[in-house]
Amino acid sequence: MDVGRKVSNAMTRNHVVCTIRAGLLALAVGAFETLSAMPTQQELAKADPLIQELMGDDLSALRAGKKTREQVGDTAAALAKQAQSQAEKYLLFTGAFDQYMRGGNYEKAHSALSALRESIPDWKSSDEFALIEKALRSVAFGKGGPVRGRYEALKERQQYALRLKKALSQLQAKPTDKKLQFQVAAYYAALDRWPQAVDAFLAANNPACAAAAKLEKESAPPAKIADAWWSVVDIRPAFLSSAIRAHAVDLYKKALASNSLAGLQRVAAEKRIAEYESSLAASESPAPTAKSSSSSSSSVSTAKYYGVELVGNSVKDNKGILSGFANMSYAKIKAPFDPKDKKVEVIVEFETGEQVDNCAGLLTTVGKCGFTPLFVLNNQVVGYLSSNGSTWDITNGTPIGLPLKPKTVYCVKMLRSEKSFAWYLNENGRWRSLAEIHCITPIYSTDVQFGTGQRNNYPFSGTVNLNKSYIMIGGKLWWEGVKGAYKNANK
Repeated sequence: MDVGRKVSNAMTRNHVVCTIRAGLLALAVGAFETLSAMPTQQELAKADPLIQELMGDDLSALRAGKKTREQVGDTAAALAKQAQSQAEKYLLFTGAFDQYMRGGNYEKAHSALSALRESIPDWKSSDEFALIEKALRSVAFGKGGPVRGRYEALKERQQYALRLKKALSQLQAKPTDKKLQFQVAAYYAALDRWPQAVDAFLAANNPACAAAAKLEKESAPPAKIADAWWSVVDIRPAFLSSAIRAHAVDLYKKALASNSLAGLQRVAAEKRIAEYESSLAASESPAPTAKSSSSSSSSVSTAKYYGVELVGNSVKDNKGILSGFANMSYAKIKAPFDPKDKKVEVIVEFETGEQVDNCAGLLTTVGKCGFTPLFVLNNQVVGYLSSNGSTWDITNGTPIGLPLKPKTVYCVKMLRSEKSFAWYLNENGRWRSLAEIHCITPIYSTDVQFGTGQRNNYPFSGTVNLNKSYIMIGGKLWWEGVKGAYKNANK
């Protein structure tokens, strides 16, 4: 959409689409949000002429090539800050967001969304999710910076809302079930709905959380409540631990803002806030590329490039396109997986060779079996899974529904949840399900490699496009081929 009439009309239509957006995720989120104070369709239409007048010159300059999309976005964002009505703010901020996304400035796009959220606090998460989802359709895999991170966070929020809805339904049938009450509390906490979470924690009478919940229910001083929540450690699930720590930090900030802390108590609060924010930044920021493996044979040369370690002398690179895989020549990512992580998303874009391989490693693990998400066998992509980490006893080379053609580009996604593995193929920007296997396969902290089999044989005759390949761990970008940024690379 363009800013001006095109922006207004497009955003009016988008508002309607978002408002009536079907689907269980949107319904689930809507069930736990306050009623939206978003501008109505009539209010958006009324704001359109003024937006058109103010942005007309910039749009003309953009069409004439005299202004960039970023500059047009800057104008819209500046006007939005002066706007009085929610309709004007909505159209201008979303218009700025769209221009920034199209121009590739994802930092400013993220800032526009944050400014809109601040201006219209009741903007529904499901509408924001739909807006970002649409914008990301034209963005390359792994790209989008903080906007993609925001998208993943919203998607995760919707999943928590769905789980909460299910747990509440089950709780109606078993109102005294402590386990269900604790699940409800955990999902409320993950959704940052702490009044409801506190009540649910008290009902569950969980030893780790009951004391802190009681203090909060009794409206104790914020610092005292924060201390109680901060002392809750090693609690599962992991998302609850993160939510509790974030809540404690919010309470510490509230106490500091009210000047109710002094002396060592103030020092401790500031230290804990800094500790939390430092750990948060570390989990969201790229870590250095892995160093060359000291265990490599001295007769094999190594080089670090595009976020992988090129092993051997045969692998060639052409702007992130790897080829020339051979026995003992491949590309390696050092130890990206943590066995505690349950959610793993792997996306690899590759092109087959002049002839489809009968047997070739595309993306494989090293050492213990665990899992090999992408292997070529009998002209098809297969997945190998193990239940014990040492023998292939589940799929054992079962095709995942993707027969390969020579000299053809494929983009495959593998998702690992707590109870299943699933494979998808990207066709014209849409993911088509290929196969799903329900099992719990251990993932060990081990290297993975492109272009060869587990024991450095079975080379892949095609190419791997690192520009379109990445790995997400726990909903966060862990490794991105084009940048080579991933967390705990040398763990």
